[in-house]
Amino acid sequence: MLWSEFPAGPQLLYALQNNDIDFGTTGEVPPIFAQANGNAVTYIAWEPPAPSSVGIVVPIDSDIRSIADLRGKRISVNKGSNVHWLLLQLLEEAGIALDELKVVYAPPKYPLTASDYLAVDAWMMWDPLLSAAESNPELRVLANGEGRVRNHQFYLARRDYVEKHHDVAHQLVESLQQTGIFIDNHRQEAAGLLAQELGLDLLAVERALTRPQS
Repeated sequence: MLWSEFPAGPQLLYALQNNDIDFGTTGEVPPIFAQANGNAVTYIAWEPPAPSSVGIVVPIDSDIRSIADLRGKRISVNKGSNVHWLLLQLLEEAGIALDELKVVYAPPKYPLTASDYLAVDAWMMWDPLLSAAESNPELRVLANGEGRVRNHQFYLARRDYVEKHHDVAHQLVESLQQTGIFIDNHRQEAAGLLAQELGLDLLAVERALTRPQS
């Protein structure tokens, strides 16, 4: 089995569409755009919603104190992602039109660099990057997805692949279930493994793994 990593769901869906991969996981929004563009994907499993795992982050000393303060600001967001959908919900909530701010489309990243702070005023993030940002004294979370989005995680495969390999898809789902059980029963060990793999702070990954789901 070959393993490929992608910065976010839209990029992963592009790889699925072009037969570069057979199976992947992403948030709920990217597959909608992919299917609208004719990408034949099949949902084979899903995670419970986690609305607090997505949010918008600003510098600690930013003059952005409420969602209404986003008007006229520069916001970094991964196009077609779950946090893109959250941004639209935030703007609607505050009565801000999309053309009243500057949207900068960019893949998610952390830690932020000096140039990142100069480029935009706020960043749309999801876990574990959001949890890492929460532990950074130079940043604060302006708002998260609670009461705004559901933020599901889905496991997807190419439709033609599933039709030909039912047994493999079944084995993948079983492995995912076993992995979930392991994480639930060994949170600290799982956090250590993920922190090392992702290059993030251990406490941030632990926070992401223990964040409540609804």
